[in-house]
Amino acid sequence: MHSDILALYGRSFRAQLYLNSARGLKPLRLSRSDDSFSWTGIAEDDWLQVGSAGQSPAMNFVFRHSSSDRLYFDITLPGPPRDSSGQGSAKRLGISINGFLGFYWVADVTEPWKIEPLAMDESGLLCHLRDHLGQRVAIRPGNTMRNGQRAQWLNTLEGQVQTFVLRQA
Repeated sequence: MHSDILALYGRSFRAQLYLNSARGLKPLRLSRSDDSFSWTGIAEDDWLQVGSAGQSPAMNFVFRHSSSDRLYFDITLPGPPRDSSGQGSAKRLGISINGFLGFYWVADVTEPWKIEPLAMDESGLLCHLRDHLGQRVAIRPGNTMRNGQRAQWLNTLEGQVQTFVLRQA
């Protein structure tokens, strides 16, 4: 791995992840339970999808270690207190049983994510996002949402493999 990449990304940081497409960078979004995804059986918030009118959500990339060609992170989504104790909480990026990416409470996810750097430029770090088994993240189109847009889910088991741009905040 190039020393510049390791110097900038071989540590913990807050960043946004964007889909790299031929038409430019596409922001990611977190699903909401009112998105009308009844066909999926998913009635929870915080499933990671492509497509947002705004910016990608900020995520914490908690550095674990590096290898010659990968950076290993726990990816968390900071949030409000989980219960009435007032203690802060974070959801950790994980994978459902059928390969969909979503944020889970920390106790449910133990394996790190792998960032495979491809190139670095002024837009950020071009990379593949890989799960703990090394499977690259892909887009799996879904049914139409209430607003008429087509849902594009991130999945490790099926779909078209994508590249992403990681931008530090």
